Amino acid sequence: MVPDFGAKSGYSPRGSRGGLMDCRRVRFDLVEAASGRRVNLRSEAHLQTCANCAKQLTEMRRTMALLDEWIVPEPSRHFGVRLYTRLRLAAKGDPRQIRRGA
Repeated sequence: MVPDFGAKSGYSPRGSRGGLMDCRRVRFDLVEAASGRRVNLRSEAHLQTCANCAKQLTEMRRTMALLDEWIVPEPSRHFGVRLYTRLRLAAKGDPRQIRRGA
């Protein structure tokens, strides 16, 4: 019995161009494609014919663009000391000490 994932999933029981196997393979290349790197010709062709994968690529590019704009806040002066203290307490296995230091 073939599961029915619906049209939005890109599933095709016959393995056509928009088939599940092609979509799964292309998903491994999405990060490369979103980063502007070349992907294999089969993945490029699939991205041109599968609306679902093309939409995921567009969303990934938008997310990556937002992450490029994000300014990472500087940690506080005492961040390292608190972190290493909590790690030592965790290694000792005392969860009460870990919570108290939070």
